[in-house]
Amino acid sequence: MTKYIIAAIVLTLIAVLGWKIFGETKKPQNAKSLKSIYGYSFTSIDGKKISLSEFRGKIILFVNVASKCGFTPQYEDLEKLYETYKDNIVVLGFPANDFMKQEPGTNE
Repeated sequence: MTKYIIAAIVLTLIAVLGWKIFGETKKPQNAKSLKSIYGYSFTSIDGKKISLSEFRGKIILFVNVASKCGFTPQYEDLEKLYETYKDNIVVLGFPANDFMKQEPGTNE
């Protein structure tokens, strides 16, 4: 299973890097109604508001985490990915207890 997770991450990186290399497409005429990802923000686990614009120029990998899930061995691979590409990538983990209650507890 880990091989498939790594393959998915690598394919995502290739797609994103390809987009960066070949440039983004022109925005449609109704672009005023479209919001850039950099216009969004979230509250960190310690209560600080963080804008995605802080990560401009880096690849942002969003990860839905559930520490009690059977797939948590992927965390080790995510750490390796980050350590290898930390100058170009940021990994943002978002805990979710929505799937079979696999992320119980509080932020503390």
